[in-house]
Amino acid sequence: MKIERIKFEHPEFKRDITMLMFDNELDDDILEYLIHKARYGGHKGGIIGITSHSKLADKIAEMCFHLDDIFQIKWRDAVEYHFEVIRDRMAGILSEKIRDVRTLKDKNPIAYSSVDNKLCVWFDFLMYQKARGRTNIILNYSEYDMKKNQNVMLYHISLRDKNSKTIKRWNLLFGKNYKNNKRIALTNQEFDVLRERLRNIDLVYEVMAMFAVETALRIAAIFEVKVEDFNGHFMSTAIAKQKKIERPYIAKYDKNMYYEISAKIFKEIADKYVRREYYKRLDNHYDYCKNKGKQIFNENNFWLLESGKKVTQSDFRGALKKVSTQMGRNNSNRIVPHIFRHTCATWRIIEKSNIYGINLANTGFKPPAILTLEIQRLLGHSNDSTVMNYISSALTLFEIGERDDSIRMTERVFLRNKAVRKMMLKEAREELGEDFKEEDLLKYAKDKGEVV
Repeated sequence: MKIERIKFEHPEFKRDITMLMFDNELDDDILEYLIHKARYGGHKGGIIGITSHSKLADKIAEMCFHLDDIFQIKWRDAVEYHFEVIRDRMAGILSEKIRDVRTLKDKNPIAYSSVDNKLCVWFDFLMYQKARGRTNIILNYSEYDMKKNQNVMLYHISLRDKNSKTIKRWNLLFGKNYKNNKRIALTNQEFDVLRERLRNIDLVYEVMAMFAVETALRIAAIFEVKVEDFNGHFMSTAIAKQKKIERPYIAKYDKNMYYEISAKIFKEIADKYVRREYYKRLDNHYDYCKNKGKQIFNENNFWLLESGKKVTQSDFRGALKKVSTQMGRNNSNRIVPHIFRHTCATWRIIEKSNIYGINLANTGFKPPAILTLEIQRLLGHSNDSTVMNYISSALTLFEIGERDDSIRMTERVFLRNKAVRKMMLKEAREELGEDFKEEDLLKYAKDKGEVV
């Protein structure tokens, strides 16, 4: 099966949609689903991010490829058994491997959590099409209610709230071996090594990493940066008097936001890349597009290799993957673009805790408001659990060795918060074995010093 990915603008709002062509034919039902998810597949039913939509389309393409490659059937004719076989082959439970949709080579088994991630997309797609009478597939799933505010200090309000959302969970999901919620962050020393190794590949990759770790922008927003964002970079004296420089950008879900960059880093990027390299590379970009024809010249392209080639997300990820291998970081701790966002937030937590004299090791169940506000301003979103995750990462960088779930709370709060009890039960069974009884959980939590 030949699969092509074509991008076009959404008919209702400014957003690129990834369209799939199978053997040079368009599947109208898949296209309708992808257009629908672009508008309603984001956070709380909002607009989905560009990168998220592209990954969504890739997962649908992979589903169609496996059904055709293994069973020679289309998605409309599939039954649940077909997906069970694909699942077991992806996870390595069956000896037969699956082929990569792009390279057509055998793939090694992937983690249960990665398999579940794909299955969740396929389940959503099949349920969408089933509701419209386009497939008769029977899917076995369980339903449960998800109360609002379940994971925060306002959980007691949820107990009185009768409005709950019904969640459907496909029974094929493994539902285990998920990675923990701790945000992986780089130390300053690791980042210095990373910069040097990226510079050895191409200067632009080092500058992109500097920009990403300073601004906490998602990769899609980073690739929207233009040279105009560095207007005034020749006015070094004026910049030196400022501490922070603000620039507007369009964030996920089309929110208008501002990112901040310190005057020091702003000047370093301007001196190192914009002044000395960018315009020379822009000339090379024109020659590259003219001679090789693989890219269309665009004077607004800001991230350019020395050869003149426009940097793509795949290029950046590839450079980080190469450097990760050199630094001995693979699989779960491999360096990916999003790690700079986590690193920036973690460093900001450390900075603010030092300024305001906050002892992170003694942080209770609810993080200090000043840290919550800082993460909200930096990332565009935050809740208590998000901030606690970044505090945990900060403690790890401090080499304190705190666990992800370092929580100190009263017995009453512990007994009323199902999310915390579930998290602690998982830890207890990992430590003491699967035979650990839930009724012994309170004693376990007290012995750990996490319930007082």
